[in-house]
Amino acid sequence: MQLVDLIFIVLLFAVQPIYGFFENRRYTAQARAGKPFDRVRFYRLTMAVEWAFFAALAAAWWFYGRPVTDLGVVAVGGPALWGGATLLLLLTGLLLYSWRTVITASNAAKEKQIE
Repeated sequence: MQLVDLIFIVLLFAVQPIYGFFENRRYTAQARAGKPFDRVRFYRLTMAVEWAFFAALAAAWWFYGRPVTDLGVVAVGGPALWGGATLLLLLTGLLLYSWRTVITASNAAKEKQIE
């Protein structure tokens, strides 16, 4: 184990949960004060932090010359791959069908679904 591994362990299991705890308290305090919760900003900030951690991990991994197979990036094949790809396509089709149904539905149909 190298120093960079220890740093990532501390970031993942100590810093990030503590940061999340204080962010949650801040958003809860805003909600109690009657301020609207900016959900999109919250999600964007969360995604930015997660991708920044991943970018740092990938950069360190590349810098130390470690194989990407240790991260689980491998070429697979066989029935599991094709079954998973088929399931993914079916679920994506279902999601697109549902989305299209909601977009094209009239207001009366939407009201009926809520009841």
